[in-house]
Amino acid sequence: MFPPRRRCRKLLVWIALAVVAQIMFTLFLHGEFNFAPIERTRTTKRITRRQSRLRLQSQGGDRLEEDHKFIARSKLEHARGKDEGTEYVESLVVNEIKSTDFPRMSGRNLKNPLRVNRRNQSINLSTAISGLQVVKEREIFVDQSARKKPYFDHDLRAEDPRRLHNLTVLEDVFISIKTTGDYHEARVTLLIDTWFQNAKKQVHFFTDREDNELNERLGGHLIKTACETGHQRTKLCCKMQAELDFFVKNFNTKWFCHFDDDNYVNVHTLVKTLKKFNPLENVYLGRPSLTKAMERKKFWFATGGAGFCLSHALVARMSPHISDGKFADSCERVKVPDDCTIGFISGGRIELYLRGKYGVLQSNTLFKGDPEISFSHGYFGGRYNRINIAGPFDTEQDPTRFKSIHCLLYPETGWCPKSEDVNEQKNHEVVPEPSEKHDCVPSDKVLLFPTRPSKPPDFTERKRFYNKAGIEEAEGGYQITVDNKKVKTPAGNLLVVLSKPLAMAVSVEWNSQVDTIKPANMHLTSLSNTVIDNPRTRNHDQQISHILEFLSSDSICFFADEPEELVDLQRKEWIPIMEWFNNKYSVPVEPSHGLLAATIPDDAEERLKAHLTPLDSWSLTGLEFAVETLKSFILTMALIENHLTVEKAVHLSRLELEFQISRWGSVEWAHDLELMETRSRVAAAVLFYSLNNRRRTLPSSS
Repeated sequence: MFPPRRRCRKLLVWIALAVVAQIMFTLFLHGEFNFAPIERTRTTKRITRRQSRLRLQSQGGDRLEEDHKFIARSKLEHARGKDEGTEYVESLVVNEIKSTDFPRMSGRNLKNPLRVNRRNQSINLSTAISGLQVVKEREIFVDQSARKKPYFDHDLRAEDPRRLHNLTVLEDVFISIKTTGDYHEARVTLLIDTWFQNAKKQVHFFTDREDNELNERLGGHLIKTACETGHQRTKLCCKMQAELDFFVKNFNTKWFCHFDDDNYVNVHTLVKTLKKFNPLENVYLGRPSLTKAMERKKFWFATGGAGFCLSHALVARMSPHISDGKFADSCERVKVPDDCTIGFISGGRIELYLRGKYGVLQSNTLFKGDPEISFSHGYFGGRYNRINIAGPFDTEQDPTRFKSIHCLLYPETGWCPKSEDVNEQKNHEVVPEPSEKHDCVPSDKVLLFPTRPSKPPDFTERKRFYNKAGIEEAEGGYQITVDNKKVKTPAGNLLVVLSKPLAMAVSVEWNSQVDTIKPANMHLTSLSNTVIDNPRTRNHDQQISHILEFLSSDSICFFADEPEELVDLQRKEWIPIMEWFNNKYSVPVEPSHGLLAATIPDDAEERLKAHLTPLDSWSLTGLEFAVETLKSFILTMALIENHLTVEKAVHLSRLELEFQISRWGSVEWAHDLELMETRSRVAAAVLFYSLNNRRRTLPSSS
């Protein structure tokens, strides 16, 4: 025990040392003495360091609204009194707010957004904070770790400090379109007549065939790649590799955007959306084109869908994984389309922490909600998949609806009909309309179009207007009729089928419609329309190649890793079918796990192609419809060879889903309906194949 006096002296020494330490600490941080409370000093230090980073960023042209919000919020919470440190921070806040333009603060008092109340020495930032609205994130994937450690290869900020991210213009965007020589006339020409006119200098087309005439129309922006001709996955990945290499070597713009040749791009909305994001951060902007998870795979990374945009920083960070042919190698290993491979690299290879918000595509939402960036069209399973809008052109004049979209967006275009000349056209021909369609919301200009309807009409179903459907002999086959009137396809061709049994089956579909005509339930009619119209403009070999592409991604070739019960079930149910297929066609297919593709010999495609070549386009269309529905080439071949029933084939294609239902139960209005629809589609595909396959002899009772 120390004497009382020694204890007091020792306590005084410790107090003196603590005071000196605080003074030296404050002097070291701010260069001046500050006897404010320790908590206030820490707050001042935190805000000041943040402000120092902000000043460094602003010198390079990167002022983020988030920094202003942080300073304003911190100052509002902690500045209850004034010392020298807080006065210094206050002056910085005032200068930054006065030197920054907040477009969304229009209508508010901008003369003095930061008012200082000298009486109680507090700061009122309500006006400033109310003007700093958080950017609504929509259909985006943003890397949150980029704020901590920004990465970029080229010094974009040093190039032009005035080009802030919120001042993005069309010249800051590089747009690439991949196509193939077979689609130069059918697709690229349509894009030239429509949205390409709004971004001539920014759009570059990547193809596999020389076309001097088309290149001249594009202003020299048609780039011939070294890729093989075709629209298959490997060829598409090759073109995507060429796009990325071309961009990295020749351009230093803020954004790289990719779209397909079947996309209409709303350029105005694209630029407007890109203004919300900083190209010096790792940003992936896109939207999946699927309304539900894929049956074969559940991707844990982003998918491109109807196009995507990558920020300057993200392309630079992905460069080690996409340059010098590495992208094509990754695409071949994971066995997914090129746009999905981009998501795989950004979400897996470089381990970005992506988050995204996107809505499910639904019908009848035109002219509602926020603007969309891209619109697509397609023709799958005998039905059009296109935008459902009522425009100045009918579906025969504008089957893709791109011309109608363009005239709604830009009614001043020379070839667009004037609003007073657009009359409602009544179509007296029997043309069943599609059942699947995307929602679409054009830019704000559409809202000003004088002839737009208050509610878009729904063409998917129409009232039954006939008494009886029948057939009659025609040149080259049998014509489908309703009340002795000839039925036509969506492209305006006569609905004439080759075999009488098929004609009778199609007429039964028409007679089965009760009060309304539902094209979604008329699979045989839709398949017949597909063969006659050939909307994809494919020849016999291209159709066979498309069918064989499903073998490398066959749903029964991918086994789960867990749980063990599911793995055992898959082995029990799938392996016997694979063994039958290998023995039947002498193709040793080996199963796989995870994302790796199944092991298939190099000559397997030629062997299987020999079995499919004798089939005509009618039989191939039925076979293709079954393959697309089951996501399995092996199960489809077992079906047409009578090795499996329709019910069994559908069950095997949904094995994982059925396993989950057995454990957790089913949703009657969802799972049961989906099961019945899948069985209906597969049964129609097999029937369509059998009724058109002239090598098979059907019983006379059919």
